[in-house]
Amino acid sequence: MQSKILIFLLGLMISGCVSEKNFFSQPKNQVSHSSNLPSWYLNPPSSTQNSFIGVGKGNTQNEAKSVALEQIAGEISVNISSTLNIEKIAKNGVGSKTIQQNIQSTIKNIQLSNVKIVQSKFIDNQFYVYVKVSKMELFYKHKAEFDRKVNKLRNILNNFFQQNPILYLKAENEFKETLNQAYAKLGLLRILNHNFDLDKTIDFLNNLNLQYFNQKQSIKIFVDGETGYGNVIKKHLTGVTFVDNRTEANLIIQLELQHKKLDLTVSDPRLQGAFFVKTYITLKTIFHNKIIAQNQISVMNISKNSLEEAKHKTAKFNRKVQREGILNILLK
Repeated sequence: MQSKILIFLLGLMISGCVSEKNFFSQPKNQVSHSSNLPSWYLNPPSSTQNSFIGVGKGNTQNEAKSVALEQIAGEISVNISSTLNIEKIAKNGVGSKTIQQNIQSTIKNIQLSNVKIVQSKFIDNQFYVYVKVSKMELFYKHKAEFDRKVNKLRNILNNFFQQNPILYLKAENEFKETLNQAYAKLGLLRILNHNFDLDKTIDFLNNLNLQYFNQKQSIKIFVDGETGYGNVIKKHLTGVTFVDNRTEANLIIQLELQHKKLDLTVSDPRLQGAFFVKTYITLKTIFHNKIIAQNQISVMNISKNSLEEAKHKTAKFNRKVQREGILNILLK
């Protein structure tokens, strides 16, 4: 009987030891960790009208700060997407996909400066931080960048068009890229400052875009010169209006051709008896009766039939224009 009691008591002791071992073998922070964390980390305060707020943890304070800033960047991204009406600005050649790509680029490149660490705690070998970022300081920074883009757009519209319409046409891609970057700033500016007039600014940028389109349409070009070579220029100079009467034009592209017969000795039997001609093409761009650009290029043409046919071949000229770009050729 005594042996049975001893066995029973021994079993209780072993069981108690196992239970005690399981209890104390749990990680320290598994029991007390959450109770030790600051309330601002467990229940982070919401961002206010004046500040973004973020919390984070990491092995170092900088790592925890980076996590908190990523949290703020995510909040900015969500707010921009819900604030900016892309369809309203996706007009006049501005594609919604391009705008969206620029918005993502804007979000990615946001540098959250003047970050204030409100609280910082070191608990169980981890840093916990509570940071705050001033919306107005960010607003002034990005508004200055936006204003620089607007000034660039105005410069293209006002100065380039008056000085040289060809330069104006060449700046089209730069204009569109700058315009898209300006559009992409709008959502950010609105969430940083609720007094920023988003609709009015969208209308303003739309009007700049429309102004470029209208001024481009107002360029009327007369190509003066040999028809075949002139048609090559018309083929590559797209999006403008060509007129058949010189008096109706405000921009004249004048072609002057000089042909030089070449006496070449060739070993290729396929070219025996062929006619070789080197053609010099002088291109003059005239605006308001003033030559604003002039360039000369040359090509060598071959014909097995006649010298005249060689003179009027335009395939090599076409390839040269395609390779170098008509606007680049005209502006040299």
